[in-house]
Amino acid sequence: MPTVTVAVLVAGAAAYRLSDSNGDPSKANGPGGRDRGSAPSSRPHSSLPSKSTASPGAGYRQVYAETELTSPDPSYEFDLRNGTVAPESTAAWYLARTADAFEFPDDSDAYIAYDDTLSPGGCEEGIDSEPVTTLKFDDLEEWRPFCIRSANGKDIAIVHLIDAPTTSESVTVSVRHYRRTD
Repeated sequence: MPTVTVAVLVAGAAAYRLSDSNGDPSKANGPGGRDRGSAPSSRPHSSLPSKSTASPGAGYRQVYAETELTSPDPSYEFDLRNGTVAPESTAAWYLARTADAFEFPDDSDAYIAYDDTLSPGGCEEGIDSEPVTTLKFDDLEEWRPFCIRSANGKDIAIVHLIDAPTTSESVTVSVRHYRRTD
């Protein structure tokens, strides 16, 4: 009889963890499926991320939407303000890249979202509660956007990593840029 009780308890715990992750065992890692310590399992990226349905929210206007950009090598960076690819060290507000990570200006802030929906307001909240200082490719997935807030706090770029150097030297991202209106 004790063996049956243990089996029922184990099955119940597994069902609870899977229900918490919407049936995806890879997301069954604690509250809300969050496991910031482990690297994502799906590499390389090859498809476009799902387009977020998050609205800009009060106090923001969209400057540009879902702009796909490709940096052919580390001598190019993403100019977040203009939505373009620029030669390294030419953009004031940028997302540069190394062989395994993104780099952003020291006076900017960043946040990595836990799911595929990130709004400017969600970015602000994330930066205020869980800012990050590194953006390693292994910590990012196309369903997991991240954001960069400019030094003046008026601009926010929400970025999805689409393709990283595991398959080529180029890096492709999709970027949405928002500006505060108040």
